[in-house]
Amino acid sequence: KLYFSFYKNTPFLTGSNSTKKDLIIYGINEKNITVIPHGLFLKPVDTIPEKKKNLTLLYVSRLVKMKGVEDAINIFSQVIKKVPTARLWIVGDGERKYVNNLHMLVKKLNLENAVIFFGYVTEKKKIELYQKSHFLLHTSIREGFGFVVIEANSQGTPVLAYNTPGLLDIVKNGVNGFTFPVKEYTLIANKCITLYKSSEYERLALSSIATSKQYNWSKITRQSLHLIKSLFPHYYP
Repeated sequence: KLYFSFYKNTPFLTGSNSTKKDLIIYGINEKNITVIPHGLFLKPVDTIPEKKKNLTLLYVSRLVKMKGVEDAINIFSQVIKKVPTARLWIVGDGERKYVNNLHMLVKKLNLENAVIFFGYVTEKKKIELYQKSHFLLHTSIREGFGFVVIEANSQGTPVLAYNTPGLLDIVKNGVNGFTFPVKEYTLIANKCITLYKSSEYERLALSSIATSKQYNWSKITRQSLHLIKSLFPHYYP
């Protein structure tokens, strides 16, 4: 907090209202903070891609504890009890010891035949996995900006996320996914199954695609340039 005291009158640009609230807590004047979300690099699809026949959940992130991959596995363990053919795909990597612990957790829960660890993947492969999965699980405790949310949305995949900073800003219930209290494994699993089996899924997937189109770089670049010009009028008359 002492560090931020030197910058309390400095203009700040951040990607989410959650981060804005943190800056205010650290003493930054609210008037000096502008929120402009990050942009999407992937091209949104026009229609819902063909999904896997069986319910498939996707997790994409660095494999570290705060990103909640263990929670994603525990949620899936509740899903597969009611949908035995379900699958979980985990994309990302981390320290070998922690990744080994994740494999041990999967083994302990008897999920070895239902969980696939992809490690790091190419951009092409990541897009393919986004398109084929039914839901992205995002169980991180905190995000500056949940970038994978809009990536998944752009490929027709709704998101089931924790109601935590950085995620509650961009996951809108019933629009591009749903948010839930932390550790509510059974609640999330039941919602996942209900949506998968209902006609509501198609509407949610289409709405997710539409939502992702709000994060285009042309719009965000214009907003950012306008901010810079307003801050430095002498350089941009």
